[in-house]
Amino acid sequence: MKIERPTLSRGTDQRRQFQRAARVSWRTGTGENKQAPTEIVDLSLQGACIRINEPIDLRTMVYLQAPGYGAIGNASVRYCLRSGLKYRIGLLFSAPAGLADSARQKYLDQRALQEKSRRAAA
Repeated sequence: MKIERPTLSRGTDQRRQFQRAARVSWRTGTGENKQAPTEIVDLSLQGACIRINEPIDLRTMVYLQAPGYGAIGNASVRYCLRSGLKYRIGLLFSAPAGLADSARQKYLDQRALQEKSRRAAA
């Protein structure tokens, strides 16, 4: 599997730790539909990083959802790196930031409020 560097830099896309169990679905190059449990490591309006037990080919379209939040969105695999016994996979969402799935926007809005109140308390 070819490894590519992420196309988004952390400086231009404000990612927030998510640490939530989720489910990812995709279709392999042979046409097989697959689903797997995953953990969302971080999340932004433009992309996410997930941790999963098996690799997913670059540029594969995936669908990500998290219990309690619903649909996080459709995304394209931008990188896939082995990390111990699992894989860290970078995703770039297909919908522009202004059209983010409601679950993704809801989570990010909640995190922004939490960070704002933490800063105000300090």
